[in-house]
Amino acid sequence: MTDTFSVARLSKLQHILKEKNIPALLVTNLNNIRYLSGFTGTSAMIIVSSKKSYFLTDFRYTTQAKKQVKASEIIEYRNANSVILDICKKNKIDELAIEAEHMQIDLFKRLKKDLKPIKLTHSKGLIESLRCFKDNEEVKLIKEAIKISAKALKEILPLIKEGVEERDIALELEFQMRRFGAEKGAFDFIVASGYRSSMPHGVASRKKIKKGNIVTVDFGCIYKGYNSDITRTFCVGKAGEKEKRIYKLVYEAQALAFEKIEEGKTTGAIDKAARDFFEKQNVGEFFGHGLGHGVGLDVHEKPVLSRGMKERIGEGMVFTIEPGLYFPKKFGVRIEDMILIKKGKPQILTKDIPKIFEI
Repeated sequence: MTDTFSVARLSKLQHILKEKNIPALLVTNLNNIRYLSGFTGTSAMIIVSSKKSYFLTDFRYTTQAKKQVKASEIIEYRNANSVILDICKKNKIDELAIEAEHMQIDLFKRLKKDLKPIKLTHSKGLIESLRCFKDNEEVKLIKEAIKISAKALKEILPLIKEGVEERDIALELEFQMRRFGAEKGAFDFIVASGYRSSMPHGVASRKKIKKGNIVTVDFGCIYKGYNSDITRTFCVGKAGEKEKRIYKLVYEAQALAFEKIEEGKTTGAIDKAARDFFEKQNVGEFFGHGLGHGVGLDVHEKPVLSRGMKERIGEGMVFTIEPGLYFPKKFGVRIEDMILIKKGKPQILTKDIPKIFEI
């Protein structure tokens, strides 16, 4: 990450702290630390006040931090709590907010004891609210993760055939992603065939694909920390009339959702458009999950596109649109694409990954 992006992100966070009258924030979540500093190690904290930021790590990562962290003062610690207390005293910080959703209770208790008389307060989602809107560097990395995923899928398509185990497809998919430059898979890939495709999160098993099976493949990779998340559904051989109809309905629901996306609309309204479409087709009861989620340093992050959500679509958001219909013990269909909001409109980042049903 360039110094420019790091400085800009810290500046935005400091603006939020001022608005909320928070003297300082202790950042402990590793993805939030990476977002603010570019640091890729596994042991660090950042203290951000309205005027300055301090990057804390131990001796194992000091050399790495000096290479990666440019916008914060780097401090090596032996006793982290003691260093935090010294920083607070030096900067006359009498109140320190923590990332409540990320800190373990045991660590919080130790901090509270060791940092007296500093008052610890809870905060939630401050950095995540910034991460929701991707800058140009983030979009570039996400696009590369998508490119790698697309190339890998193309390589393994011939494997999706009768007699092949789901697990073998998942293993080959991850191998190809790594071959093309990914750090690793973004999650345990879903390769679910036949009746298992009715399980929205049916991770790859030893089941062998049979002729006529519906096969759902949900996959993605991590490239320089950033995720991709895509789903395609196939039929091995000729599909039945019901399977064709359901695939067509899912495809149409996704297309309808794309049309409804625009800056300023709530994420819940986008979800409702797809959900109402399914209801009109008398299949609403078989769509049991939200329409989508944000993708970035986490494969699931803000925004959330689900029932009743009030978050508004904004410039720079990257999220999935993934309608699906699942018929227990029979089959299921899901199609998932990634969207970037650019100039107020949706740009489909995964449009070049073909939607081929019968293979």
